[in-house]
Amino acid sequence: MIVDMAIIIVSALGLAFGMFRNFAKQSVLSTTLLWS
Repeated sequence: MIVDMAIIIVSALGLAFGMFRNFAKQSVLSTTLLWS
């Protein structure tokens, strides 16, 4: 039971981190396009 919850939490954190990294990469790309 505890292991299942830990796996769910880790996967959710990984998903959120991936989405945040993708969003940051897109914003950096748009900013460089705007400033160039």
